[in-house]
Amino acid sequence: MKSYLLVGLILMTTFLAYGSSVEDSSGRLLDINQHHIANDLSLRVSNFGYLGSGSHSPQWPSLEFPANSGMDYLYQGSVWIGAKRIRRDEDGNKLFWEVWPPASENDVIAENSPGFDPDLHTVVVVDTLTSVGFDGDYSYLQLLPAYFPYEANYLPPDQYQNYNPLDVVVRSILGVPSLSDDTFPEDPGGYFDFFMTSPEQGDFPGMETMTSFYYDYSPFTPWGDPRHQDRKDGVSAGAFEHHPLYLSIRQGSYAWTYEELFDMIFFSFDIYNSNPLDTLYDVALAFFMDCDIGPQDWDGDAVSMNDLSGYYAGEGYEFAYTRDSDGDALHWAALKIFPYQNNDFACWHWTRGDGPDHRRPRRIPPLPGLITSNEKYWLMTGNNPNPDKFNPLRPENWQPGMEPHYEEPIPNDTRFLYTIYGDMQGFYDPSSQSINIPPGESITLHGVIFMGDDLDDLKDKSLIAEAFYDSGYDLALYEDEIFRPFLTYFGTDANSIELNWMIDEGADDLYLYYRMKQDPPIDWEIIELDTEIDSYILTDLLYDTYYEFFIAADHGDLYLESSTHRAKPTITAVEDGYQLPAGEGTRIVGNYPNPFNPDTRILFFIEEPSEVRLEIYNIRGQLVRVLTDRQYDRGIHSVAWNGLDSAQNEAASGVYFYRLKTENAQEIRKMLLLK
Repeated sequence: MKSYLLVGLILMTTFLAYGSSVEDSSGRLLDINQHHIANDLSLRVSNFGYLGSGSHSPQWPSLEFPANSGMDYLYQGSVWIGAKRIRRDEDGNKLFWEVWPPASENDVIAENSPGFDPDLHTVVVVDTLTSVGFDGDYSYLQLLPAYFPYEANYLPPDQYQNYNPLDVVVRSILGVPSLSDDTFPEDPGGYFDFFMTSPEQGDFPGMETMTSFYYDYSPFTPWGDPRHQDRKDGVSAGAFEHHPLYLSIRQGSYAWTYEELFDMIFFSFDIYNSNPLDTLYDVALAFFMDCDIGPQDWDGDAVSMNDLSGYYAGEGYEFAYTRDSDGDALHWAALKIFPYQNNDFACWHWTRGDGPDHRRPRRIPPLPGLITSNEKYWLMTGNNPNPDKFNPLRPENWQPGMEPHYEEPIPNDTRFLYTIYGDMQGFYDPSSQSINIPPGESITLHGVIFMGDDLDDLKDKSLIAEAFYDSGYDLALYEDEIFRPFLTYFGTDANSIELNWMIDEGADDLYLYYRMKQDPPIDWEIIELDTEIDSYILTDLLYDTYYEFFIAADHGDLYLESSTHRAKPTITAVEDGYQLPAGEGTRIVGNYPNPFNPDTRILFFIEEPSEVRLEIYNIRGQLVRVLTDRQYDRGIHSVAWNGLDSAQNEAASGVYFYRLKTENAQEIRKMLLLK
C-alpha cells in the first residue's frame, strides 16, 4: 500500500473522553453535527466528503475562528478525486472504440462480442472521471456514506434500520473510542460497519480525531451493477451522469492544543481503489474551498462578495488563502496540501457561477461551449479548459526566483481549487512520478487548514505545519511544551451545564470562567478549582439561556486558557412542562448524561399506545439487560439504567447500544459508560 505519510505511534497519558453524533431521524441523509472543539479553530466535519456546513443545519460554526467568536471563514470545502478508468460493460468485458476517432460516446464494442476484431478494434475506451464531495456551483454530491437512504431499497430492513443511525462521524479523544475499521475497505460479511466503535485506545495521530467513511459507489452491490450510477444526491443530481471510480474513502481530521498548533487542523483522506479489475490511472487529488468570510449573522452576499484569494509559492510554503478585503473579518484562512515525492501541483480560482463542468463526462462531442467533457479533471491536472473563467492562483510554470505571491485583483465571491497530480503518463508509460492506484491499494492525501493574522503570519505557520507533517505528526517536537486546557465534553440539564476537561500535569492553579452570553465581554464569573479534578457542574443557571465558559490553568509564569465554548441549559429529563423536540413518530429522544458513570436516563416518545421493549447491548452485540418490556401510552417516557447487567453485575466501561422496539418501530442509539 502506498501512502503519502507514515504516521508514527503516539504514546500519551491515558485520558478518556468520547463524543458521538446521531441525529433523531433514522432516515438521516448526512451527519454534520460534529465540529472540532480541541483548539481555537471550530471546523465542522461530515461523512459526505466535505468540510464546513454549506447551507445545511446546523450551519454554525462552519470554520469559526476564534472559537465562539461568531466570525466564520468557510462556506464549504471538499475533496475532489479524478482518474482515468477503463470502461467495461456490465459483464466486466473491456470496451473498445468501434471507430477512431469516435463520433459518439456510444461508438463502442465489447471484447469477445460478435463483431469484435482485435486487429481492427485496438483502442480501448478510457474515461476521465471525477468524484467530488461538493461541487461549488451545483448542489451535487457523489461521496456518500455506506448507509445512505438510497440503500434502504436493497438492503434487508433490519440491517439498514440498525446501522443507518450509527453511520456517523466518530470523535476520538486520545484514541478513545477506537474504530472497528482494521479491514477497511474489505468487508466479506457485507456490513460495511467501519464506523462502529470499541472502548479500546486506537492509534490516531490527533489529540482530537474525527473519522468518517464514504464511497462514490454502492458498496452493497456487485461490481458493474448499474445501481452504482444512480447513487448520487443533491438538488442538481438529475442533471449529472455519475460514473464511479469505485472509491472507498476514510476521512480523518486532527486537532491538538499545543500553542503552535492551536490555529490548525490537519486532515487526511485514505483513498482506496475498490474496483477489483482495473487500476486507476493518472490520479489527481484536489481540495476545493469556498470561504465566504464574515460574521455568521450576515446574509450570503454580504459575506461572500468581499473575498480575495491568493497564493504563496516556494519551498516550505505553497499555500492558498482567502481573506476579507474590507476588514470585516480580521484573519486569513489558508489551505496547504502536502504533495508526494515531486508531483506537480496547481491552484485555480474562479467566481460564483463559473465552476468547472462535468455533467456528462463521457459525452462526445462535449456539451456546447465546452472543449472537454470533464473540465474538473482538466483543471485538476494542470490544464485550463477556459481562460475566460478559470485563472491560475499559483502562477503557471512558477520557478524559484519568480515573484512568490499572487492575489486576485478584484474582490468577489471567489473559490479556489488546490490540486496535485503526476506526470500524466501513468496509463501508457508509468514512471515513479505517475500516480496510479492498482486494485485493492490506496494512496493518502494530507493537508492542513490554518489561520493567520496576515501573510507573514501564514508564512510562519506554513513552516510549522510542514515541519510537523514531515515528522509524522511526532509530538516529541512538543514534549517540553505544556498543552492548553481542553474541554472534552459538556452536557446540559434544565438548570445546569456539566463540564469535563484535560489539563497538563503540574498546574499550580485551575479556574473556570463563565458568564451569560449577553453579559459584557469582561464580566466573567470565576471559580477556583482543585487541579486534581477533571469535571464540574455549573448549577442554578437560567433555563434556555446561552452561557459561555472556558478553563484556565496557571503553570507558574505560564497562564493558558482553553477555547471558549457556548451551551444553554435544556431539559433532558421528564419534568412538568417538558416540550418534545421537533419530529414525528415514535422515537428515541436521547439519553443524559452521555458519557455517564454509572447512571443515565433514556427518554423516548411513543406516538400511539404500544408494547415497548428497551434493551441494552454491548459492543459485541450481546444483550446486557432489558430495561423495560410493557405497554406504554402515548407521550414522553423515561427509563433509567444504573450500569448493571441482568445479573446485577457492574457493566464494564465502554460503548453500549440501547434499542427501542415497539409494534411498529425500532431505533438504536449508542452511549458510553466511563469509569
